[in-house]
Amino acid sequence: PHSFLGKCLRFSQFKRAVNTHYGDYLNKINAENRVAEIRGVVEDHFNGISNMLYDLSNEFKYSQNIDEKATAKIISALQSMNIVVTDCSALTDKFGRLSADISVKLQKDISLNKKEILKKLSIALDRDFDPPSITKAETNAFITITEKAVFYCDMGISQFAANDNSMCGDTCEYFFDGKGKLVMLLSDGMGVGGRAAVDSNLMTGLISRLVKAGFGYDCALKISNSSMLFKSTDESLATVDISVIDLFNGNTEFYKAGAAPTIIRRRGKTAKAQSTSLPAGILKDVGFDKAEISLKNDDIVLMMSDGVINDGTDWICEFLVDFEGTAQQLADNIASMARRRKQDFPKDDITVMAAIIKKV
Repeated sequence: PHSFLGKCLRFSQFKRAVNTHYGDYLNKINAENRVAEIRGVVEDHFNGISNMLYDLSNEFKYSQNIDEKATAKIISALQSMNIVVTDCSALTDKFGRLSADISVKLQKDISLNKKEILKKLSIALDRDFDPPSITKAETNAFITITEKAVFYCDMGISQFAANDNSMCGDTCEYFFDGKGKLVMLLSDGMGVGGRAAVDSNLMTGLISRLVKAGFGYDCALKISNSSMLFKSTDESLATVDISVIDLFNGNTEFYKAGAAPTIIRRRGKTAKAQSTSLPAGILKDVGFDKAEISLKNDDIVLMMSDGVINDGTDWICEFLVDFEGTAQQLADNIASMARRRKQDFPKDDITVMAAIIKKV
């Protein structure tokens, strides 16, 4: 009040003291809030570790029968390539399929060539195998092999960065999990450009590493979401879109967190797998929307980022029904058509992943 201003002999010092103490108070509140956030993220990490251990226990519980003869043959075959095997476990499931998890020592003068390893193990075990999955750590590498499946997938990927940027905010990849399944992974970072690319790369990198190591998709999402929350105080989010195709029987699972619809062409008709859940990086408790379908020869799975569907998906379904060609042609066509159709819309990154299931 004005009366106080007139009577106070040291108003400037009083004002500085109030401002200083109020600033300290705000800093204290912000620090307490940040500590609470960190505690929540750490709690999520511990919950994630708990889920990881649970996944491992289930894998051991329902594991296949150990094949000691196959184990010995694998060790002998790799040793003939001068590869030092530190651990090996060959398993046969109830269908007679053979798979193996192998740990080898990384050596500077010995390279782990997938083609050579595949050829050597196929001859040693007298079975046809899919290309091995190899994950490298600091001193060891982990090799997973599984028998060649009934189906394979013709794959195609096409991308356009928004505004002709040098970096695309979408990240995608596909890989074999070493257990007869093809995993397609797509993440769309918030916005466009470098920052969006960092978020989407972080998400795909973490999830792919965890899945390759044998952990479940829910567990992988929980750990990745905690990392997104922890990495920055600024808003940072990314969608997660996963399609998992079992190449032995065609069963396909969809896991979506805030992702654009996936279009499926099944026996000449189209369907959509959609998501109502939030992207990763917003809330602690993020989860997947899930769906499952059985696919056969010439069926198609089409994954895409939000930039493809500014004006809906009807035109994609119409194009997909009569499409004949390769997966790369399909991805290129959809991406190019989406780019032409969005002239009146805000610019966004465009990514299309296509998989056409084929019988071996």
